[in-house]
Amino acid sequence: SRNLEHRPRTIAQTRVSRHVSFPTSVTFAQSPTNTYTMMEVSAQDRPGLLYLVARTLLDCKVNLLSAKITTYGERAEDVFFIVDRDNNAFTDAMEMQRLKNAVEQALEAAQPVTHELLTLELTGS
Repeated sequence: SRNLEHRPRTIAQTRVSRHVSFPTSVTFAQSPTNTYTMMEVSAQDRPGLLYLVARTLLDCKVNLLSAKITTYGERAEDVFFIVDRDNNAFTDAMEMQRLKNAVEQALEAAQPVTHELLTLELTGS
């Protein structure tokens, strides 16, 4: 039988990480044929992000043709291919600014709460 030395262990709290918050931005570009508008949304990725954007588009009476959804770690960079209620590309700068403000406000209002994560680490004494 081997004589194993028993070492008592203590539990110490350590900081693991703090979520990094990314600013929300909304930009627009026209399609090469001017038949639709591309709206790029960059924001902190989180559950419900796509719902918030889609809900805002619906509330603003914007038709969504398709979307390209991309996530880099905790950052979402999504492109929405949109037209107005008459199925035309957006050309009015004031309309695009209103849509930009609506999307940014919806996402900022629902910004996730960031918490410091704690983990328990066993350390020898």
